[in-house]
Amino acid sequence: MFDIDLKSNEHDSTVLCLGFFDCVHLGHRGLIKRAREYAAAHGCRTAAFTFVNNPYEVFGKKVKLVYDYPARRRLLLEAGCDDVIGVPFDSRLARVAPVAFLQWLTDKLPVCAFVVGDDYTFGCDGKGNVSDLKSFGEANGIEVIICSQVTALGHRVSSTAVRKLLSEGNPHDAAVMLGSPYFIEAKVVAGRHIGSSLVGFPTLNTPCETCLLSEGVYVTDVTLDGITYRAITNVGGQPTFGGANVVIETHVIGYKGDAYGRLVTIGFLSKIREVERFESASALATRLAKDCEIAIHFRAEKEVKND
Repeated sequence: MFDIDLKSNEHDSTVLCLGFFDCVHLGHRGLIKRAREYAAAHGCRTAAFTFVNNPYEVFGKKVKLVYDYPARRRLLLEAGCDDVIGVPFDSRLARVAPVAFLQWLTDKLPVCAFVVGDDYTFGCDGKGNVSDLKSFGEANGIEVIICSQVTALGHRVSSTAVRKLLSEGNPHDAAVMLGSPYFIEAKVVAGRHIGSSLVGFPTLNTPCETCLLSEGVYVTDVTLDGITYRAITNVGGQPTFGGANVVIETHVIGYKGDAYGRLVTIGFLSKIREVERFESASALATRLAKDCEIAIHFRAEKEVKND
């Protein structure tokens, strides 16, 4: 099917976490923690297996991922994986039978243990389940560790639940399930210059194709050149000035520099309000000043930090 490239020596025994890892939520972090514990006890290394593209698109489904592969890879490594193995998912891989998929993995990698969630499925049409994985492990001398579901806020933690919270404009509760604030990474592009020329609140404009949040104005933290600033971010149109297209505009409080063409990370903390149409630029400026005050005084105990 595909070649697999491990950064370490190909003979290193590997504890392999299996899953799509759409967003590296608390459940995924639990898998990695358990894998690290096993690796420490048995003198081996940890890796996560995932796909570099969006599998939903292969099946013609319009489901956005919470994070793209570069972001997921970084989060998986930060969570404690020694390596991340990413392969492209296509119609050929989608037709591989469950046992053939496991055999391919173990032919390519020196797997000493699999770590999965109790609802993990694999192979063609997701026909393989944890019972099949256990049987394969027993037949091939590979430990299989099954992790129970994780709950938060009274619900099962899942990528679907995270996407739902984001679509409802609730980044705070999404962050509880994720274990860290939802973020987007993008390069700053040129906008209409409305913020600076007409309102007095210059903004960093970033593409919005990957953002899952519903329209609204949010308290955010923006990291630029290694420095994190408090900010307010508008996800939506510009109704006061006749702008109907959804854009992402961020006013970084206290930042005076030129960020065009530079990469920024925008972490969403809480929703302030809906997008509104104001009668004048001055009325909008008054409201933005209030939004900034809310952002500045956003209580630290409401913020979710990385594990």
